[in-house]
Amino acid sequence: IEEIPCRRASYSELPRDLSEVMRKALESIGISRLYSHQSEAIQSSISGKHVVVATSTSSGKSLCYNIPVLESLSQDLMSCALYIFPTKALAQDQLRTIVEMKKAFHTDINVSIYDGDTPREDRLWIRDNARLLITNPDMLHVSVLPCHSQFQRILSNLRYIVIDEAHSYKGVFGCHTALILRRLKRICSNIYGCHPTFTFCTATSANPREHVMELAKLDNVGLIQNDGSPCGSKYFLLWNPPLHMKKEGGSQGSSVTRRSSPIVEVSYLFSEMVQHGLRCIAFCKTRKLCELVLSYTTEEKSRLTSLRENFVALLPQMLLSWELMLDILMQHCILDFLGVLRVYGSKPEDLEGEQNNH
Repeated sequence: IEEIPCRRASYSELPRDLSEVMRKALESIGISRLYSHQSEAIQSSISGKHVVVATSTSSGKSLCYNIPVLESLSQDLMSCALYIFPTKALAQDQLRTIVEMKKAFHTDINVSIYDGDTPREDRLWIRDNARLLITNPDMLHVSVLPCHSQFQRILSNLRYIVIDEAHSYKGVFGCHTALILRRLKRICSNIYGCHPTFTFCTATSANPREHVMELAKLDNVGLIQNDGSPCGSKYFLLWNPPLHMKKEGGSQGSSVTRRSSPIVEVSYLFSEMVQHGLRCIAFCKTRKLCELVLSYTTEEKSRLTSLRENFVALLPQMLLSWELMLDILMQHCILDFLGVLRVYGSKPEDLEGEQNNH
């Protein structure tokens, strides 16, 4: 078990390069100053440098790319941006954030999601009008890059490429994504003469700078990892599932020692934390595992609630039982003492003499 100490917030003023419109947009969502890592990332992106923001979860990384992107799109009515997310859920979440921010802008910035769920009748309008395109690596490979001439307006004016959750691009999926990003770079530079600025975000990468440089084949990427967001103290522990003896092959089979399922153990821990009012998040590799943890946790929570309710209901009877037991015990003690007094004729000196003899 390791205790991770708390961290105070480190703030910076809004960059001077930001326009008045952007400042009002930030004020509309309650932001008057930035964390230090946000300010550093925004200034680097505005100056045209590739950056990777490697700070903790919920540290406000989305502002590190939303602010320079919206600033650029509001200043130059021809510029475009491309957001790449590994999942559709992340794309939908980011769309809501951007729509909330761009309400303060006088110019209408068309933001659209272009993925497998986009209706075909809407895709033509998106290709012709969208200035901020939100998509995923699969859609880039299947629809955008093979038909890049249909996206000529976007690709020839592409100012920013944002790749969120960069740590998820590993293994076979990461290899495929790397080839897609390199092809995207070649098409932008060789065909449309465009050299966009890359912004990467990650929270759990051990070597973020080297990883993203290899992912997009970039010569230089600025690393921003001094987290300025506040953080409460935490306990970091590794939980090893307990061992259980199980018989294999029926009643005559041999006993085998196995560890319990990690998913079941996580569900037990999760339900206990919820019962004690602790705020917690369980991360799983797949959606199916998330659903299993949710199902097991709900069952365990119901079981614990039922046990506690039964215990509370039986508590008065248990207390009454203890009172009766104490009364009986006291009666026995008094009867034994009276018996001793009868033996010695109720004479204290006889009692003392007997005690001395013993």
